[in-house]
Amino acid sequence: MTTTTFSLYTGRVTRVETTRNGKWHIIHVKDKSKPLAVDVKGFEGELPKVGDKINVQASEGKVWFFSQHRSMVIVQEEPYYSIEDLPNANATRTEKVIALIRREFQRKDQITSDDIFDAAMSAVGNYMEDGRWNIDPRFIGHAFHALSQIKEIHKVATRKSERIKFNHARDLSVWELTKKGLKDSERVPAV
Repeated sequence: MTTTTFSLYTGRVTRVETTRNGKWHIIHVKDKSKPLAVDVKGFEGELPKVGDKINVQASEGKVWFFSQHRSMVIVQEEPYYSIEDLPNANATRTEKVIALIRREFQRKDQITSDDIFDAAMSAVGNYMEDGRWNIDPRFIGHAFHALSQIKEIHKVATRKSERIKFNHARDLSVWELTKKGLKDSERVPAV
């Protein structure tokens, strides 16, 4: 008789993908040596997004951990950004957004402008009476462009925005750090 040991597989999601044959969802979690495999046919509910924290009972295999439930607990934590933590009161919009991007990369391996949109807009703009921002949000893309120009980040994919009603379903770039091993003090300062 074979005994299977289950353990709680928990952590922050860094990447979600599906195998080529479409049978498994593979969920990569920060600081885990093996990703979590979830059977596509037996899975119910939503898949986690990058940055979500997951908890699921799993058994360890040679290459993957295997989910033992049809669903998992997903905790979505909103990051808190204090304006006081930003560079300085006279910093340009781009410098402020670069600081937010770098901070978000401390939490996630891949990000889009959706991940920092609200924090960036709050740092430099105000809501108008009709609920829209009083500033053009394209400055957020300028910050990503500035970081890519100095080779600190690079584009790895595109995806649809989670804020579709605001940006007319435009595809967003998914960005990743180019030099993952760099400490904040070693990174090239913003231009």
